[in-house]
Amino acid sequence: MTISQHQKNMTINDQKIKYALYCRKSTEDDNRQVLSLDSQEQEMIKMADNLGLEIVQTFRESKSAKKPDNRPQFSELINLIKRGKIDGVICWKIDRLSRNPIDSATIQWLLQQNQLKIIQTMERQYLPGDNALLFNVESGMANQYINVKKHTKVEATPFAFRGLLRCAKCGCLLTATLKKKRHIYYYCTNGKNICDEHKVYLTEDYLSKELLGVFDKLTFDEELIELCYQTKKEQGDGNILYLEESELNLKNRLAKLKERRNTLLDAYLDKTLDKAVYEAKDKQLNNAEVNALKDLSDLKEKLKEAGTDTLERIKNVFLEPKRLKNTFLTLPLDKKREVLFSLLWNAEIGNKKIANISFKQPYKQLSEITNKSDFSSMLGDRDFRLSEFAVAHSLRCRGQR
Repeated sequence: MTISQHQKNMTINDQKIKYALYCRKSTEDDNRQVLSLDSQEQEMIKMADNLGLEIVQTFRESKSAKKPDNRPQFSELINLIKRGKIDGVICWKIDRLSRNPIDSATIQWLLQQNQLKIIQTMERQYLPGDNALLFNVESGMANQYINVKKHTKVEATPFAFRGLLRCAKCGCLLTATLKKKRHIYYYCTNGKNICDEHKVYLTEDYLSKELLGVFDKLTFDEELIELCYQTKKEQGDGNILYLEESELNLKNRLAKLKERRNTLLDAYLDKTLDKAVYEAKDKQLNNAEVNALKDLSDLKEKLKEAGTDTLERIKNVFLEPKRLKNTFLTLPLDKKREVLFSLLWNAEIGNKKIANISFKQPYKQLSEITNKSDFSSMLGDRDFRLSEFAVAHSLRCRGQR
């Protein structure tokens, strides 16, 4: 996916927003935390990069937000907003900023006074012009959750694709809602108030089938994958033999250098060798030994890279998308989410179809190969190419079938 120029230069009233990144994790119960501070920060930095947002300061806090005046980093953030040093906030969810009515009211007041121009979460944006009721409801839900985390066990509705899908028209995240206690619908949040796509509702089953197209962009011919694997394995076996012989030669050289240094020392101790000559020769031999040890270390790394373990991993990278496609629709929702988040940064939905996909590495590189039957271009010159013989052999085999 190519981020639009509008997104890359996102401004409010033509003024570049100075964002603070706020990460919070409660210290009360680690088991309830969806993401650690490091994970929150990494994911939000990726989101900011995708949207072209400028982060000028990062705040990390391991504190509960149930009570006001309990978070030094949050207090510093609010102070900077009031002083005009920060005018945008990025956080994982709105409840990372506040779970109590006093802090929530402070944030809402800063938004209404336009001192805080935007709050960007993984799900949506909060802007000064938004209906205050929505912010109040979501903040109130975060506060109510505290009283519920005490009396009852709440099972959240698993919205598998929330935080992953964006509107192709306005760039806002799609959110989800549960209807009649069993039907899940996704729709644009229309956070910028410029989009009519929020009137289009997509069922979770429909999106599951639509997202199968993600795997098509990553699927290669299995025969060519196996053929290239075997070809490279044969090449690697010969290369490993050469490297092992080189390793043996270096070990023999090191042994001879040590033997010469010992002989030199004996001669010096027997006073048959002048001290100045001994030190000069010993330094020369020592330098040669250091270089040989470095060469041996480099050689061991090459042997490790030439091993079949690395080759197997590369092979599996290319095979995995097809395997995932074959099982995707049968997976439970949490596993579908896990699979998609391992492959994608996000996917844009427009006119009920996937418009653009932003892949993570190494899948981004795979998706950019237009001819999926040509395995020679899969990893370019960096790792391995399909030999002309292998291509010709594959074409002959196909012609005979």
